[in-house]
Amino acid sequence: MKKNLLGTLLLAGFVNLNAQTSLPYSTGFDSASENEGWEQFRVGDEGFYEWEISNQESKTPPSNLAHYYPVGGDEFTDDWYVSPQLDFSNGAVIKSLWHKYGGFGLPIEGDTIALYVLKGNKNPELATTKERLILFTDENYSFDNVWEEEENEIEIPATNEETYLAFRYKTIANWLDVAFDNLEVHPLETTAVNSFSAENITIFPNPVHGKLLIDTKNLKVEKLGLFNLQGKKIEVNFYQQGNQFMVNTSSLAKGIYLLQIQAIQGKNLTHKIIVD
Repeated sequence: MKKNLLGTLLLAGFVNLNAQTSLPYSTGFDSASENEGWEQFRVGDEGFYEWEISNQESKTPPSNLAHYYPVGGDEFTDDWYVSPQLDFSNGAVIKSLWHKYGGFGLPIEGDTIALYVLKGNKNPELATTKERLILFTDENYSFDNVWEEEENEIEIPATNEETYLAFRYKTIANWLDVAFDNLEVHPLETTAVNSFSAENITIFPNPVHGKLLIDTKNLKVEKLGLFNLQGKKIEVNFYQQGNQFMVNTSSLAKGIYLLQIQAIQGKNLTHKIIVD
């Protein structure tokens, strides 16, 4: 176990607390940009361990989010780790989340390790709504230190409220170690009479270095956007000729990006782009 506590450094570089982060959003807790906007709230007993960024056996190195077991005490440890404000105005879906359980104990009555949606306020004690999405302290909990991916995609209904995702660790001196990695949240794709899927468009070449061509065929597109895996919009220009669009990726760093296409009918599609 590590003692690399986050303390007051969690919000370093995060200025506008009310700014929404657009989807898609992804973090592996691997860098300052991926940790930006996350904040810890300790509403119970402040035990020896708290949420921290750990580099011990991450699913994808170098880091992951972890909470180790309380040491002593007879009061509830109730630690929350809350995301930046996310834009769920069109709904969202959690498409990836990895978890690992360790320590020497199994959950008992009163223990809660879960992922929530908070609405109205980032502080869990002030939030108007706390909706639990995933409970990890169920019959599937096994302290085998093996990474497992959440099997089901979790849909989040559209809301215009101030909204956050939050990990919660609550127990009284139980020997529970947990870790999370590779969280991906995507906009909720909608469908209508005219199906909007990857079959309606052609994107090539992919991987790409230079000009990326997007043929939307008969689909009427309202706007296009390119985002990094942290949900930050990349400033690029899309050039249109008929139903074809072109964007030059030669100035972009190598890596994975997400192309978001919004049709006039209000339907969305997100497509992974690899720049090499």
